Amino acid sequence: MSDFTIIVDSREQAPFTFERFPVSVEVGTLTTGDYAIKHFEHRFGWERKSLEDLYGSMFQGRERFAREMHRARGYEYFAVVVEAPYSVLFEQMPRRKGNPKAFVNSCRSWAQKNGIQFWFARTMGNARAEAEAEMYQQMRLMWEREIKTMKTLQKALEAK
Repeated sequence: MSDFTIIVDSREQAPFTFERFPVSVEVGTLTTGDYAIKHFEHRFGWERKSLEDLYGSMFQGRERFAREMHRARGYEYFAVVVEAPYSVLFEQMPRRKGNPKAFVNSCRSWAQKNGIQFWFARTMGNARAEAEAEMYQQMRLMWEREIKTMKTLQKALEAK
């Protein structure tokens, strides 16, 4: 039995399956992000990025990514979950002729301006599984918070 349902955007190239977790997964079309909790698609969102995706979004696809981060501004919670450790950005970026300082400043700027979170895996060896688990934990916390709020409201209405 599943606790809640995760919507995976139909355009997601390498979707998480969430097979290890007590959730249902449905494919749908999301306006912002790659993942959302069903019925809360316009309040909470998650964007999954492999290291290659993140580099592409920050350099070649920067304008599109900036528009998506701007759309996320209206969300109560939005996170970019990266399947790589933060330290790897600096190890590999010089080979790509990117500017690590500008890259980090862009992440910080988007986070501050749009109220989004960037989450990076702790290790490279198990980064994808770690990122999937982190995304699930974030979703579960949001779901539990919403259920608690609904129960509180229901009790208040019943008391009237």
